[in-house]
Amino acid sequence: MLYFVHGLNGSPVGWNVFLDFFSEKGFECEAIDLKKGMNLRKTHFNDYVEKVSSIVSADDIIVGHSMGGLIMQKVVEQCDISAGVGICPAPPKGIRMKTVPWWRQVRYFPYILSGIPFKPSFGLVKDVFLSGWDEPKQREVYDRLQKQSSHVSYEVMKQKISVNEQMVRTPLYFIGRKQDVTIPVDVVKKVAKKYDAKCSVVSGNHYIFFDWKKIAKKVLSFIQLF
Repeated sequence: MLYFVHGLNGSPVGWNVFLDFFSEKGFECEAIDLKKGMNLRKTHFNDYVEKVSSIVSADDIIVGHSMGGLIMQKVVEQCDISAGVGICPAPPKGIRMKTVPWWRQVRYFPYILSGIPFKPSFGLVKDVFLSGWDEPKQREVYDRLQKQSSHVSYEVMKQKISVNEQMVRTPLYFIGRKQDVTIPVDVVKKVAKKYDAKCSVVSGNHYIFFDWKKIAKKVLSFIQLF
């Protein structure tokens, strides 16, 4: 089974084009809804890791985007699966990523302190995640995004999640995007180096679900090895 794991403010719906593509290639596919059944006021990153770990088995492959890529890294630290793919993966503790300026973070402190789920402002999302597009297209994507646990947002963005690469025995593959200012290519390459894994780079920003086909083809080339 091929499992897809969405990012911080994403949802399984974004993976539909990938599900169609890989189903046509003969793969059984499922996009995991991380937040389903969760109380987001109490949910932490490890709750998502435990959810994915409870679903996958040794013969399965995980494809994760952004936060989903970090979940994949944490799952393979704890479980042996067939393979893992991280697309624009959030890096674990020890690999610095570009941080949002403090003055753009202040408005979210009350949410984090109170445990209230939230979605970042349009202004922040368009500058950090959707750079290079016109505003109507940015608005279209922003409207699809969902609120996330403030605990999870804090843990991911403040890089509180560590992964012991010595515990990882699963073959991994990473894909970065040239115009991604959220998880720049140099960060993706450092993540790949941590696991002695292959890394590819394609054009595009952090949002992968419009110009997705080139990414899907690279994932297919990798997973066909297993």
